[in-house]
Amino acid sequence: MTVQNTGIDLEPYPVNPARAWLTLVLLGLLYLMSFVDRFILALLVEPLKQDLGVSDIQLGVLFGTAFAFFYALLGLPLARLADRRNRRMIIIGGAALWAICTICSGLVSNYGWLVALRIGLAIGEAALTPSVFSMIGDMFPARDRRRAASVYSAFGMLGAGGGYIIGGLVIAWLGSSFDPTTSDFRLWQLVFISVGVPSLVLTIIFALVVREPARRGGTADDSGIAHLLAHFTREKGLFSSLILGAGLCQVPAYAMIAWMPNTLERGFGLSSASSGLVFGSLAILATVGGTLLLPLLTDSLAGRWQAAAPARVSGLAALAAVATMLLGGTVSALLPFLFVVGFGLMMLAGSTNNILAAFQHLVPPQMRATFAALCLLSITLLGLGIGPLAFAAINSLIAPTGRGTGAIAILTICAAVPAALFFGYASRMLRARDAFADA
Repeated sequence: MTVQNTGIDLEPYPVNPARAWLTLVLLGLLYLMSFVDRFILALLVEPLKQDLGVSDIQLGVLFGTAFAFFYALLGLPLARLADRRNRRMIIIGGAALWAICTICSGLVSNYGWLVALRIGLAIGEAALTPSVFSMIGDMFPARDRRRAASVYSAFGMLGAGGGYIIGGLVIAWLGSSFDPTTSDFRLWQLVFISVGVPSLVLTIIFALVVREPARRGGTADDSGIAHLLAHFTREKGLFSSLILGAGLCQVPAYAMIAWMPNTLERGFGLSSASSGLVFGSLAILATVGGTLLLPLLTDSLAGRWQAAAPARVSGLAALAAVATMLLGGTVSALLPFLFVVGFGLMMLAGSTNNILAAFQHLVPPQMRATFAALCLLSITLLGLGIGPLAFAAINSLIAPTGRGTGAIAILTICAAVPAALFFGYASRMLRARDAFADA
């Protein structure tokens, strides 16, 4: 007879609970602002096209590919540092860099400089999340780690949607008194400056308030590359499936986040400010809801599905997104279209973040930052690197002046169906792991 491992323990908090949650909130706010600074570009499509003479493809490169390549390139080295060095200092340096690059984006007036600053933004943001996932394991007991990780991810999703609301409000506020004939700046330049300054201020507050938590559950030698490769190789099928599935779910999600405000302008006649407020509100409800709901559903089904619960829940969510976005391709009225897009985005965001939270329990403490970075590498290269650019390319072929609903449906089918298959394979591997543990 075997005793089932519930994954819950009674170990004491390694850090004072109040301080742990305060630190998590500050980290979450930084994550929120990173998404605001990253996604504000989606509300500036038309002004940038008019002032700089750039195409949709060039904007797709600026929004997705240029960011994704360098975010991915630096993500793993910075994660290796986070597993072995002071994570607080890594976060402070990265946050200061991306905030300064956002502010400087409002001080330039050509496409080349915007690309260079976008690269700096990517390098700065790559330092944040792997370090945070490493810190969570040292600040919280096992019973609270999945919840803490999902709360942190929810802040990011709040920023992804809130960026449109904040951007829409900033554009409306600046535009109400902006006179291009008397100003030395373009409106889009002032928007970049206005969202970059709060990130810099928050970084200073974080530096003054937060201390580095003591490491637990391993030594620096255990986080070496040999140990990492041995651990990954031992279950490469499981980890590869989870990481690839998480990234594929973000291909249509990032395409929607990048192009949906412009789709609402082109297809439904909304203004730039209105499209930001409408889609921002929708994205907040969808992404935050999915990020919090799916881990809760995973916990509730853990007794029945055991270790396979995260993969099964994420796989079902990916299939639900496919069915929803197929319906979205046939909808022509605004409100039904928003409902369909919102539900699909909720399933996609929740599916990915559910896997990120699951790594708190699937890998050793001294490897959490690196495995989080591997997952983010997949999310960035597949989701951000392919999604916005693929949408622009597909839509230019099938409906260059249309609403873009067909392109979103095609992307969702091509990405979320393989993601569900990867999650299904990972579920089998996790069930086999359970069977071996109980034998």
